[in-house]
Parts: sequence; C-alpha cells; structure tokens
Amino acid sequence: MLIAGNWKLNCNIDEAFTLVKNILSNINGVNLNCEIAVFPPFTALSEVNKLISNSNIFLGAQDCSSEIKGAYTGDVSAEMLADLGCKYVIVGHSERRLSRGDDNSQVIKKASLAQKCKLIPIVCVGEKLEDRENGNALSVIKKQLIDSLPSNCNKSNCVVAYEPIW
Repeated sequence: MLIAGNWKLNCNIDEAFTLVKNILSNINGVNLNCEIAVFPPFTALSEVNKLISNSNIFLGAQDCSSEIKGAYTGDVSAEMLADLGCKYVIVGHSERRLSRGDDNSQVIKKASLAQKCKLIPIVCVGEKLEDRENGNALSVIKKQLIDSLPSNCNKSNCVVAYEPIW
C-alpha cells in the first residue's frame, strides 16, 4: 500500500520544512506496513529530499513533462525529477486533465517517460459526476486505463490512483 500526500500549490520551502519535520516526528518508530510518499511543489523538492533522505518517506513530483528535453519553457522532465531524487511522479491528475488539457495520450507519454527514467508513475483515473450519474463511470475509467497505462505496467513500476471528479 502507498500513502501519497499531494501538497498541490501549497507550502513554500519553510512551510514544507515544518510539515516534513512534523510527519517524520509522527511516524518515528511506528511500523506502518506501507510506503509513504510526499509530493511537494517543485520549488521544495530538493529541500524536502534532504530532510527525508535517511527516513522511510519517499519523494514524488506532482507532474512531469511529456518531453525529455527541448524548448518547453516551464516544463520539468522526468529525467530532471529523477535527478532530484524522486521515486514517484503523478500523471493524469484530474486537475491536469480538466484545466491543463492532459488527455490520455499525454498521460501515457508522461507515464512511459517516467518509467524510462526509473520513476514510478502514479496514473490517476476517475469519472466526472455527470458520467457517474449517466451510468458511464466504468466505461470512462476503462478507457482511461487502456489509453493511459504503458503496456509494461505492473505492480512494481506503476501505481493506479482512482480519483473520481465529484
């Protein structure tokens, strides 16, 4: 089991430092029988990684580019995230799908690049309330799974997160 905390657009570096220190103090000596990963904003990844380097908490990024290199101002590649010490990267989050235009073809490209860079993609799938109410939830999720997961996905190199959008 994986417990993943996505901080979204919250926490500057000082706040991230405080939050990680609190998490570490609360799990110190506790056998949780699961992996824990934190997903701070990009600006805090390096500092958070320093704090968790000798702990049982893993680092993750909230998204990655669908490209490895090139003229993509503001993008962060999976290769860069791996270099920062990330183990995980979230792709296909509902907020990215809805407001940033990440469709299934973008998600599978990001997930595949993440795997090539030795990151574990957390591929998010989920239906809108309208799909659920119309009885289409399972078909929407099935299409997202078929079209968003790299063909080599297995339990050691990919995570699926169900996050309905309602």
